[in-house]
Amino acid sequence: MMEAGSRDSLKEQRWTGRVILRYALFQVPEIMVLVCVLLLVETWISLPRLVFWGILALAVVKDIVLFPFVWKAYDDSPSDDSQHMAGKNGIACGRLDPEGYVFVDGEQWRAQLESGEPPVERGDTVTVVEVRGLTLVVRANRSRTHDDW
Repeated sequence: MMEAGSRDSLKEQRWTGRVILRYALFQVPEIMVLVCVLLLVETWISLPRLVFWGILALAVVKDIVLFPFVWKAYDDSPSDDSQHMAGKNGIACGRLDPEGYVFVDGEQWRAQLESGEPPVERGDTVTVVEVRGLTLVVRANRSRTHDDW
């Protein structure tokens, strides 16, 4: 059963006019190439106009049908999905001075120490403070270390 919180987050994800426009503009080269190919084929064999327009219509319908499955790839608006990382603990894969890599939730991330933080050694536990792009900003969690490294 779906939780109310996840249902609300699904409702917030909408197709904006900008996303639809970007998707449509990315489909224009495909349609242009298809028209060129059909015109080239028409020089060799005689294509009835109905077939020509039918193939173009199928290409447009295909793009319309696929849109609900791929629209997120065309959405360039900032996402708060990465901010759920803030507050999580991770383990330094190597020395962070001031940059390096950490494991958080079983994934390896590029990490940067929060300004003013002393270097972190391999195996030390860190806490994620914020996310900047694909880099986690972390601070040392001096109360715990991970000795399995």
